[in-house]
Amino acid sequence: MHAPSAARHPSPSRQRPSLALPLALLKSVSLAEWRHHPWRHALALLAVALGVALAFAVELINASALDEFSAAVRQVNGQPDFELRAGRGGFDETLYAHVAAHPAVALASPVIEIETYAIGIDGKRAPLRIVGIDAFVAAALAPALIPRPNDTAAARSALLDPDALFLNAAAFERFVPPAQLDDPTPLMRVQQADRVLALPVRGSVSAGALFTTTNSWTGSPMSSRSCCSVLMT
Repeated sequence: MHAPSAARHPSPSRQRPSLALPLALLKSVSLAEWRHHPWRHALALLAVALGVALAFAVELINASALDEFSAAVRQVNGQPDFELRAGRGGFDETLYAHVAAHPAVALASPVIEIETYAIGIDGKRAPLRIVGIDAFVAAALAPALIPRPNDTAAARSALLDPDALFLNAAAFERFVPPAQLDDPTPLMRVQQADRVLALPVRGSVSAGALFTTTNSWTGSPMSSRSCCSVLMT
């Protein structure tokens, strides 16, 4: 019988590679070359550092240029820098005051979206989306939603009328009877809860698929959402 031999553990020198050989090579080759040509190696290091700095500067300039271009496109198209959107229940209206008063906010425009139904010229209900805006603030953020009153003489009263509707061309064809197209204030039948209201159409908008009212539509629509569009400085 042989007694079990004790476990052999590797020495610390075997666990870690020795740095003696790389240091010896560095001292004998590289340092000697540095002593003979110090300026050459200094210029090489400087060139590498300048190349890295140049690449980083180009990246920063490109990012800044893209941000400026995106901001210009958003401004031309009337798109805000960002939007605050609430759920079906909306959010506290005091939040808008805090956002509008923030020093980094150049312009804030409140928006209320309502999803309901309207009675078409064929007598059938059709889904309708109403966007309530502040016409005096939203020009810079949503130019496509700016109302164009039919009666220019009464434009101010039309913009301040909380029940006034401004439709696009498709909405006129679908919801306004042909006999009322020549009327400066044709009526449009919109559902509110369990009743139908006849609201005056005071003008038009250039938006492709939106129907807008200058103020928040009072009452109890099917569903509504609050939104705040913000333009940053």
